[in-house]
Amino acid sequence: DFVDRVTKANEHYLKGVKHVDKQELDLALNEFDRALQSTPDNPKIINARKEVIKIQSKNQIKERINWAEKQLDAGDSIAARRELQKILANFPDESQINSNK
Repeated sequence: DFVDRVTKANEHYLKGVKHVDKQELDLALNEFDRALQSTPDNPKIINARKEVIKIQSKNQIKERINWAEKQLDAGDSIAARRELQKILANFPDESQINSNK
């Protein structure tokens, strides 16, 4: 049973890594979550999951900054400022980034 759980977890982990390589981050996160169901304390999988969450957070922040910059270029400094304030208000803290789930 233990060997089966570890084997199953590793299969999901490897699928997750392939999804990360393709920038399919939601699919990668799903695979890492499935791997953690079999081996919930596996540090390799926990760390891979954390990295995906960090990448997702960075991507979301970059998209929102780009939108704010476009608003500023269009002369709408108020909308740009509001967007930057939203980014800071929703900025993930360490507990969100480092949680296992």
